[in-house]
Amino acid sequence: MRIEKITLIQLKVPLIRPFQTGHGVLTEKEFILLKISSEGLTGWGEASPETVPFQDIVLDYKRNLIPFALQTPFEKIDDFSSRLSVMKAGPEARAGLEMAVWDLLARKEGQPLFRFLSGRRFQPVRTARILDLKDEAASLQAVENLKKAGHEEVVLKVTPGTVDALVALFEKSRAGIAFILDAEGTFSKENIGLLEKLKKYFTKFLVDPFPPEKWEEIASVGNTLNIPVALKDAVTDVLQLEKIVKSRFINLVCIDPWRVGGLSAARRYLEMAAGNSKPGCVVSQFHLGLGTAQALALGPVQTEALPVLMTRPEEIFVEDGLMDALKIQSDGTVKLPDEPGTGAEVDENRLTHFKILEEEYW
Repeated sequence: MRIEKITLIQLKVPLIRPFQTGHGVLTEKEFILLKISSEGLTGWGEASPETVPFQDIVLDYKRNLIPFALQTPFEKIDDFSSRLSVMKAGPEARAGLEMAVWDLLARKEGQPLFRFLSGRRFQPVRTARILDLKDEAASLQAVENLKKAGHEEVVLKVTPGTVDALVALFEKSRAGIAFILDAEGTFSKENIGLLEKLKKYFTKFLVDPFPPEKWEEIASVGNTLNIPVALKDAVTDVLQLEKIVKSRFINLVCIDPWRVGGLSAARRYLEMAAGNSKPGCVVSQFHLGLGTAQALALGPVQTEALPVLMTRPEEIFVEDGLMDALKIQSDGTVKLPDEPGTGAEVDENRLTHFKILEEEYW
């Protein structure tokens, strides 16, 4: 099989309202959609900045990945992914291209992407909604609404400056919901003690208390927090993961497919973590419907007792996610689509207002 044509679409999509993260306020996000064509079939992939500037991803595609993809014949995803993994390009760019190939091959085989990835039949995938910390009343109402709808967990951002606000929220909340806290690397050894204020509340686990390059300093904190610790941003390659799963101070790993270069690597890392008795879950944050649906396809691969941590595209972006493949129930469970590939076609007419540039390559 050979990719015959690649369409690169650059988008800038506004958020419905500003979203407060640990590193600032997000008001819009840039994306690249890749549309690849071969043998009358089409595959789609999505990439957006995680660790590098947007234009670096664009250059990775134009200089390296698009020429590589057009010149590289393949029959199986492993053939393509292994060659792609050594290409000079960032993980986000490699992930977008590889996801498009996964979609294409799943369509060729007539299988839904989740089954093509996992070999498993349908099982509901549970999700935990990622929320920003709004004002206290709005946050409290959001948590209460999710619990009433049947959600078991919710993900809240936490920084040194918002610990007291979270304590106030937890004190007033009677929802009986488990809280997953994402610190986004904003704490240090000097202020990690602030999190002790959260000990008595039902915190399921804490993600990335320290910056990724300093994750090993968690050992110096030891078990004083009494909160299970998960790592996400530090999970970038196999060597790092090997260190992480051997650490007795790390309880879980969270895998972002775009940080590790695609679905193949994400699947391998989840299986590797499980083989070392470390539960693993998938993260999809600030992606459109296309990327979110492809990340959810990893749901049957991750530890069954854990949810996929995700933002819902239709609640974040002015455009509702480009596709209607996301069948998320009110209780946060997802019915994975039975249609071949990702599960729905991208409606290109809905891209018009957000399109920066579209280019075709043969």
